[in-house]
Amino acid sequence: MASRRPDVAPLRTSRRAILQAAVAGPALGLLTPLAAVAASSATITRGFVDGPYGQIHYRRAGPVEDSGKTPLVLFHQNPRSSYEYTAMMDILARDRLCIALDSPGYGDSAAPPAPPGIGGYGAALVQGLEELGFGNGKQFDAFGFHTGCLIAGEVAARRPDMVRALVLAGVPYTTGDEQAEYYDNLVVNRTPTPNSGSHLVDLWHSFVSNGPDRLGEERGRRLMLEQLGPGDNTWWGYQGVFTYDTASRFALIEQPVLLLAVEDLLKQNTIDTLGILANATLESMPFIDQPGYFLLLTHPEIFTAPTARFLDELS
Repeated sequence: MASRRPDVAPLRTSRRAILQAAVAGPALGLLTPLAAVAASSATITRGFVDGPYGQIHYRRAGPVEDSGKTPLVLFHQNPRSSYEYTAMMDILARDRLCIALDSPGYGDSAAPPAPPGIGGYGAALVQGLEELGFGNGKQFDAFGFHTGCLIAGEVAARRPDMVRALVLAGVPYTTGDEQAEYYDNLVVNRTPTPNSGSHLVDLWHSFVSNGPDRLGEERGRRLMLEQLGPGDNTWWGYQGVFTYDTASRFALIEQPVLLLAVEDLLKQNTIDTLGILANATLESMPFIDQPGYFLLLTHPEIFTAPTARFLDELS
């Protein structure tokens, strides 16, 4: 399980406590009625809501005074958690409520009993978002990165009443032989965890000693822990991605979508996604000489600027 940080306020609560908080107001530090967010500070806080597999963990931050802007919900890549959005939230939460969820089985969210697929992840997070007050006229904008793109899209397809617009960066849209090859490499022929613990040295080198300079040792250590957190179930997210019928599910999305073509292995996949969405625009991202999966923490501004511009123009 990911370590706790001193700048957040972890809270475990039941469905009953959530309902009590909605009456009591923001004193508990949870996301109570959306109208009450104006009283919150921009500090990132943490909480839990009930989901189908147990509790779902989230981070949230927002401006001191309500800006009237649509809240933004962020969906993470596999096998990360809402932690990877903390740098983006520091920027975007200055003028809008931001909520980042941990997918079931990742971060601090309870794990399902078996791989749920993208549909299962989406359904679980829809339930969590309902607990947080969305639906029934309360909408949010969605941001997804890598695996989170498919989960965000699935949520939008399931509940168009909940989602106003989407920003998807690095979409893992695959079909045919490419999808089968990814599935074989990351699911069927995945490398088992060695009993010797030698993989720990490899992870240390990847995230800490050889990580990007702007990541830093502290955040590198944290990402290493997140890589280890799901244990032998890390591959469950990949199973969902590379068995998902992205084309047929994304065909149901009618909301406006901004596609951000990150300069990584999924750039062409993101460009191809333009052809399966009814109302999408594409924007190229600047090249950063490092692995793309670190960019949310090391270069959040390349995501926050186009995201804020796109969403604000819709208002």
